[in-house]
Amino acid sequence: MEKKLDKRVALVTGSTSGIGKAICERFAENGAKVIITGRREGWGQQVASEILETGGEAQFCRADLAVDEDVENLVKFTVETYGGIDILVNNAGMVPRNPDGSMADGPIHRTEKEYWDRIWTIDLRSIFIVTKLAMPYLLSSKHACVINISSVHGQQGCGMDVYSAIKGAVISLTRSMAVSYGHRLRVNCISPGMVLVERTVPIWEKFKEMREQFNKGSLTRMGYPSDIAEFCLYLASDAGGYVTGANFMLDGGMSIHGIFPPGPSEMQSHYQVGDETGK
Repeated sequence: MEKKLDKRVALVTGSTSGIGKAICERFAENGAKVIITGRREGWGQQVASEILETGGEAQFCRADLAVDEDVENLVKFTVETYGGIDILVNNAGMVPRNPDGSMADGPIHRTEKEYWDRIWTIDLRSIFIVTKLAMPYLLSSKHACVINISSVHGQQGCGMDVYSAIKGAVISLTRSMAVSYGHRLRVNCISPGMVLVERTVPIWEKFKEMREQFNKGSLTRMGYPSDIAEFCLYLASDAGGYVTGANFMLDGGMSIHGIFPPGPSEMQSHYQVGDETGK
């Protein structure tokens, strides 16, 4: 079987579960040497063990991307372990969560400053610092590729003010980086819709309204981590060699149908202002 990423080194952030885990598994199946990272050491070690058991190459390095020293150690570990970095997937991120399990944040005047600081640090600043430190090695690679994971909500107005702002910035950063690095480095972005991972399965099961919205859309299912992983493989491989500066909406038609964040209709009062004065 053809190894599309044979001997290339891939660093995938936020890869102890969900989309990141699926990306690591798919890359390893195609010959990549993969670095798994996240804060949950037990989960990360398990992902690495499973890849090794199937004949792939993978190592886990614990890192909190909000801590610069951890990021420095992560990049150092990657280079010392496998000799460089060819592929960087900036997947790590957090999502809004309400007490009832629905996903919403905002509007701005109801949003705590601490929440903004936290999501900015995890979902945007981490991309900056990881990419900055990895860049000397990427620029030394003949197969350099950066893939940023944004969200459908980076382009769709949906009442998630803070999350949408951060994810929109990820898309803009991707386009600008593609210009800045030109032929030296391909940079692309994927904006998933709702994907069935550990944190979204309970939401899918709980909220009937959300399932009904999806059933009226272009596809009648949520996405799977494998959907995103397969497209990452395309972008990271030679098959995607003509693609840079692009944002791909892998959302099953969610954006074109204007599907709102999951949650019961009464939760809309949480993130829509209505007639209130804001005082």
